Amino acid sequence: MKYNIYQIESQEEDSSNLKFPQKSVQIILNQKDKLPDTIEYLSKIMSAIQLSILDDCNIHYVDDQNKNWFHHFLTQIEPSKCIFFGVDPAKIGVWFQVPVYRYFSLLQNDFLFIDAPDIIKTNKEKKSLFWAELQLMFKIKS
Repeated sequence: MKYNIYQIESQEEDSSNLKFPQKSVQIILNQKDKLPDTIEYLSKIMSAIQLSILDDCNIHYVDDQNKNWFHHFLTQIEPSKCIFFGVDPAKIGVWFQVPVYRYFSLLQNDFLFIDAPDIIKTNKEKKSLFWAELQLMFKIKS
């Protein structure tokens, strides 16, 4: 399976004119979740909402110790849906209280912060919460 992976480097780099390829979904994973079975699991999730991880998603890995990451990320994306798996919002520079397992909109983007994929896979309650929010975020009728 082929897919695109993007690593956002520190803000010191001059990337003011760079943008990620326009895709409708941004998937953000903690660096420690950089595992082949994680991508396979995410592919199944995207298929369930009629999206292709290859064609419709950009995958980003984040080191959750970079306090400038979120601001830099916002300058690099076109309006899209962003799903953060296992990323602590405060550690990447999110400056406001973030609801977990509740999608919200900000600056023409939709955001959803949830647990890491391996936690969701094994926890039925969290998997149900995630699925319910995905349905709202992508306006899927159940």
